[in-house]
Amino acid sequence: MVVGLEQRLSIPKATAAWRDWQWLLLLLVLVVPLRAWMVVNTEVLARDSIGFIRYALLFDQHSWAEVVQTIDQHPGYPWAVWAVSVPMRRLFGPATPELMRLCAQLVSGLAAIALVLPSYYLGKALAGPRLAFGGSLLVQWLPTTAHHLSDGISESLFLFLLTTALWSAVRGCQNRHWLWFAATGAASGLAYLTRPEGLVVSLAVAAALVLGQALRPARQPWTAVAAQALALLIGLVPLAALYTVPAGRLTRKPALERMLASAGNASTPRPLRSVPPAMLSGDAFVQISAPMHRLARGCWSLAAELAAALHYLGFFAVMAALPKLPAMADDPGRRVVVLYFLGHAMLLVVLATAAGYLSDRHVIPMVLLLAYAAAAGLQAVGGWCLSCRFRRRGWNDRAGLLVLAGVIVIVSPQTLARLHGHRAGNHAAGLWLAEHWRPGDIVIDDHCWSHYYARQVFFEGQDPTAAPDHRALCYVVITRSRNPRVQPLRDECERRLRGMNGQVVYHWPPAVPAAAARVVVYAVPRSSSLGVLTRDGFGSVFNEGS
Repeated sequence: MVVGLEQRLSIPKATAAWRDWQWLLLLLVLVVPLRAWMVVNTEVLARDSIGFIRYALLFDQHSWAEVVQTIDQHPGYPWAVWAVSVPMRRLFGPATPELMRLCAQLVSGLAAIALVLPSYYLGKALAGPRLAFGGSLLVQWLPTTAHHLSDGISESLFLFLLTTALWSAVRGCQNRHWLWFAATGAASGLAYLTRPEGLVVSLAVAAALVLGQALRPARQPWTAVAAQALALLIGLVPLAALYTVPAGRLTRKPALERMLASAGNASTPRPLRSVPPAMLSGDAFVQISAPMHRLARGCWSLAAELAAALHYLGFFAVMAALPKLPAMADDPGRRVVVLYFLGHAMLLVVLATAAGYLSDRHVIPMVLLLAYAAAAGLQAVGGWCLSCRFRRRGWNDRAGLLVLAGVIVIVSPQTLARLHGHRAGNHAAGLWLAEHWRPGDIVIDDHCWSHYYARQVFFEGQDPTAAPDHRALCYVVITRSRNPRVQPLRDECERRLRGMNGQVVYHWPPAVPAAAARVVVYAVPRSSSLGVLTRDGFGSVFNEGS
């Protein structure tokens, strides 16, 4: 990466600050409409979003400690959704699927817009203002990150807090002022309340302080190191304790719990509400049992998910920037970022090896840091595109911006695509169920969306009595799969439902026969269905992936 432009040209601070605000204003002009477009162009939220909305609604009736003790996610994002929903529900009435979707996306969208500030200043500290702009824009517009940052999941809020922590860490390591270390600890603590990986920043800072003592140019008195470490802990510990004290452990996430505690010591209290598990998009290899094969597959999955999240164009741009990357050990701020990047990568490989699964969502913090290198690579590509006689100061930068604009144009069709548009059938089935459901009926949906839009989430924990003239029904939503491994299992589900006198009462698309439909809804008498539907075997078949 290159030294900041204002450092190379000795630009006055006032002029540099004004140029920073120009870059930031341009980023906001390009980011805010994108976030608004994603909110209004959403078919459904991710399946995990429904779980987060469930958790958010728990704060209506239970204390922070009670919620922390019973949910398997960190509470930062659900609490933020709940906090936004309180005034929204006062203004627009009781919670509905669309209102809670809007609340979840408001939290994510506002956090993504706020991310512009720390991502720019972090990039400026690492590579200069022009590459900071390019990296920040790529993170917002690459299809994978653009969709995750607008979805009703914790990634947007976590990335904002994580980037703030990294920016504070870089500033603290560069000027060695204890206030920056305290700010790093506080931001890391807030990130930890959102996702357990937030602690990695504090660990990277601690490692950077120790490593700096082994390098003569970065060495400082041990009293200064102790003061900086203490400031880091003062910012981190009180916020982290908001989770660890009521939870009694570092995390309740199942995958990480398997890494941190033995199965014999794990005791999970009964949840306040049943939350169906949700499968994420990514690479699953649970069928591999050999440890070394799993480790190799975990490393491969990490590289593959990074390349896909960078949309491959960005991945090749990172490769083009490799010759321009300086020795990171020469700068303490860059050193802490490299340590964080390596620590996060190691955590993901261990997680993937243990769980047999890695999601594209897990690599987003790494994509943020690689985006600055991608911007440098695009600038290098722009320079290569110029003939030798046109190469002079400023032309490479302008060419780099043109190449960056070309990449944004290329990825825009995917970025601006309807969020989870392929789940329109599940959404339509949910709306149909919302009109036909009556008290006493239940809805079972392995994909969760139809259950959610039928408003069943808001009736969980209740068992309304059916009217005397109404025979209670169980509606079972089947999403037929294009996966040849999964579809036979779905066929078995439908065969057993028909064996219980189940009838197809709705199918989507409505213009095709029910036998060829993507989504079908079966109605089964509730009294005859509950025992069979909850039996082991049928449940495992029914809940296979999509």
